[in-house]
Order: sequence, then C-alpha cells, then structure tokens
Amino acid sequence: MAHVYPISDLSDPRISDYVNLTDVALRRKSEPANGLYIAESSKVIRRALTAGHVPRSVLTAQRWLDEMVELFREFDVPLFVGSAETVELLTGFHLHRGA
Repeated sequence: MAHVYPISDLSDPRISDYVNLTDVALRRKSEPANGLYIAESSKVIRRALTAGHVPRSVLTAQRWLDEMVELFREFDVPLFVGSAETVELLTGFHLHRGA
C-alpha cells in the first residue's frame, strides 16, 4: 500500500529528487547507474507498472491523489502530495497530468 505524505516544506530531504526537475536534470543526476526516469500521466504510469517497473516514489498534486492511491495500492512506495502551487514551486513546472 502506498504511504501518503503531505508536503509543504520544500526543503524536506525526502522530496529532493523532485527539486527543479527535468528529464535532462534527472539523467545528469542519476543515469545510467540507477535507470531513473520521469513518468507523467496515469496512462504512462500504468504502462510502466504493467511492464514491471517499481517506482522509487511518486509526486502528485492533491487533485490527483485518489487516482494515484488507487494506482499504487499494491506498492510499498512513498506518495508525496501537495497543492498544485506547492508541486509547481518544487518541480519548476505545472503538473497537469496527474503525477
């Protein structure tokens, strides 16, 4: 079962993977050793889960929380949730597709 963690403090070390994140920034930080990538939208996330990928963590805006909890109900994964504004401040972009 996913563990839901509300976020409000952008300096929380648990969410450091998401700070000003882009695919390029993630690749520079973690690839290829960790094989990390960003999956946006419930459709893409479902495909990744079906392919056997196990998420390291999930970041979502409050409006998508119920859908993300359902998607990750069988995974022991941290699910970080914040307001749309908080998520945008954290990542540097508007999250409009769920996670």
